[in-house]
Amino acid sequence: MARDGKKTMAKGGVAVRLLGGLWGCVLLSGVSAYAASSLPNGASSLRERYQDWDVACLAPDDGAGGDGHVQCAMQQQALEPRSHRRVMSIRLETDGTQVRGVATVPFGLDLVRGLTLTNASQPVGDVYSFSTCLPTGCLVPLSFDDQQWASLLKEPKAVFTAMTFSGKPMKLFFSTKGLDQALQRVRSLTQ
Repeated sequence: MARDGKKTMAKGGVAVRLLGGLWGCVLLSGVSAYAASSLPNGASSLRERYQDWDVACLAPDDGAGGDGHVQCAMQQQALEPRSHRRVMSIRLETDGTQVRGVATVPFGLDLVRGLTLTNASQPVGDVYSFSTCLPTGCLVPLSFDDQQWASLLKEPKAVFTAMTFSGKPMKLFFSTKGLDQALQRVRSLTQ
């Protein structure tokens, strides 16, 4: 663990650096996990680390016209080791029964072919299709049923694979360490 408290894990030339911070709070829009109306001790926001995953939550702002429920997400980023530019990010939420989210991946990928997810060389789900590209990267909606979720958690790491326009596979590794604990925490905060 680095002195600044941020953990870095190198794999295949890409470092996975797990960051908390404001980006997590900013991303907590849309269909986030929610149900509870307040966070512990009346906090307006909460950020916790579960091994390689961050949990970020926002309490409802009574004057903001929101839905009045706590919103939480689990998140992880992968950074290029030299430039510290983001290569990929994953944000996951739960509606209480299913885990859904989005991966933001780099440009230059063959969008038609989609993205595959494997864990210890076993596929997790079907091919995930790209939905759109933004200035921050291309978005891939994710959804896991119970069997896919269990398969994802069997190994400490997983990999997204996409094809580049030159026909070469690009592998984007991420850690699953702490992901199940992060999900349990999100569920407990949003019940």
